[in-house]
Amino acid sequence: MLSSYPWGATVAMSWLWGLGFFFSIHFAHAYGWFGLLAFAVPNALGLFLFGLGLGHLRRRHDLKSWIEARLKQAPLVFLSYQILAVALTLFAVMKYLLAEIGADVTIAWCLALLCLAMLTAEMLGFRGVVRLHALFYVLFLAVGLTVLFVAAAPGSEPPRAAYDLTFLGYLVPLVAGLLFGPWLDLQQWQRAIAISESGGSVERGFAVGAVLFLVLLLLVGGLAIALVPAGLAPELSALDGRSHGQGLLTAALSQGGKILPLLLFVVLAGMAMLSTLDSAQLALRWYLEHLNRTSLSPLLGMLPDSLRSSTVPLFATAALIAWGALALEADLEHFMIFFATLFLANAAVLVVAALWPSATPRGGSVVFLTGAVSMAVMTIGYFESQPLAMIVAAALPLLLLVSATASGEPGKTATPRTLQRVGGVGAPTARPELAGATDGGPQSNGDGLADGLPEGRTARAATAPAEPTSGWFDANWFTIPLVPTYSDTNSVGNVYFANYVGWVGKARELFFRHCMPDFNLENTDFYILTRSFSHKFVTEIREFQDVRVRLRISGFNRKFVKLEHEIRGVDGTMVGSGEQALMFVDASDYALIDIPGKVYSSFIKYAPAPERAKA
Repeated sequence: MLSSYPWGATVAMSWLWGLGFFFSIHFAHAYGWFGLLAFAVPNALGLFLFGLGLGHLRRRHDLKSWIEARLKQAPLVFLSYQILAVALTLFAVMKYLLAEIGADVTIAWCLALLCLAMLTAEMLGFRGVVRLHALFYVLFLAVGLTVLFVAAAPGSEPPRAAYDLTFLGYLVPLVAGLLFGPWLDLQQWQRAIAISESGGSVERGFAVGAVLFLVLLLLVGGLAIALVPAGLAPELSALDGRSHGQGLLTAALSQGGKILPLLLFVVLAGMAMLSTLDSAQLALRWYLEHLNRTSLSPLLGMLPDSLRSSTVPLFATAALIAWGALALEADLEHFMIFFATLFLANAAVLVVAALWPSATPRGGSVVFLTGAVSMAVMTIGYFESQPLAMIVAAALPLLLLVSATASGEPGKTATPRTLQRVGGVGAPTARPELAGATDGGPQSNGDGLADGLPEGRTARAATAPAEPTSGWFDANWFTIPLVPTYSDTNSVGNVYFANYVGWVGKARELFFRHCMPDFNLENTDFYILTRSFSHKFVTEIREFQDVRVRLRISGFNRKFVKLEHEIRGVDGTMVGSGEQALMFVDASDYALIDIPGKVYSSFIKYAPAPERAKA
């Protein structure tokens, strides 16, 4: 659990935003501890469920491949979400912090804060920022408790608002948006991949993050309950005529002449702001670089690499949005309308794709129209003070989730009928046959860890601009790309079951050629035979559905080598998997022999680390 603390701390700090920090103040002052818990617990639960969902997903897919495939499908949604998160953070800091202490708020403040965050992120890098956030978390608790100790004074408790339909109309959309929010947050996707690649548990990292995040919300809300006096009431907004209490804690400390607590509170808000903006810088740059590597747009290709991967235009857009919202005298609730409607619809579809692979996906137009209708209803309900309409508006996007999962079961992929009719799910067993040819032979790999690769091999595979048709190494997996065509399908339309066996054989031969390029069938003194072969059919594919066939050495002894193989779609979807055993015979009399020395020396470096250790 202790090893998960740094990941949990950065998950919590990067998710604090202006929403969690300043909404905790509003809910605590308006509704007391019950209102604060009603806001904080579901908010933290969203992080926990996100990690739980990704852990479930990782057991069926390669997490990084699946995430990158989804991120590429809707770039406008993910970029808009992150830009709006940056904008509302800048907006909240300027309106509820700087303006309340009497600072002359200008757009220069936006640019200065963004430059500070970008500089921090670029100097420290991702790992450095993770460590910085762990330090921030400890400091946040220490500074928050110090503010409470120094500034607390006995006083009457302010009147609390009623827990009625108005309360629910305000709370339900907010909670819905934040409960599903992590599924569209690039910052959290980047952390999930990093946790997975470091060998950690995504579930545990986000579970720790959820608990740590809950503590932050309760601390900030507790400060509001303890320090905002009963006589201090929020001003009415000129835009919607409602009272907004997000800036009350700043106002209470500044009007009370408590310089030290006020300075410490500014430090708290500064850490919350910086841990969001530096994470946004890293996540946006990571996402832009990914888009640039995979985009086929000729217009994008005309721009220089430095501009295509630059976050400056996006951050400038966020600064303009924040400044425009200030000019309109908006509040955080107005930003939240987008997260509870348009973005919620897209998040619901993403959850379906992750947890219900057998569900019927909804088209982009359906998602957009649902979100647009929801936003219209939400806007009317909010400005016309119709809480029931706001609740209905928040529920509309979730209908996508319910309707899409009605025919699917979490974690299950339905076995297509055509696959059952054509090939069944049986495991064909091949009779011993020659696997060696001029470039034929066994497949291989290891345990998925980069320490089993020759130096530099992973880096070349990861940075290759295109996938070589002759195969490449991804960790210790040897992978080849294949595109099924009409000749690979049967009369029903799905790929004929026997072709999967041929694809695995092709991958095995290309791997053998890579490891033993000088092997010659004409003068070899041994042959490699297939002792057994099995394959489990998971789902069907059709023509032009690109796949990746990969294999690795899963074990060996003196005479036999066991290979493991997988066939996956480009988004990581499992198409089929299986294993095979290889044996070695003398070329003259076909007598069984030990693994030849040249084979052992060529392939041992691709074996799993435990197997290499035993050898």
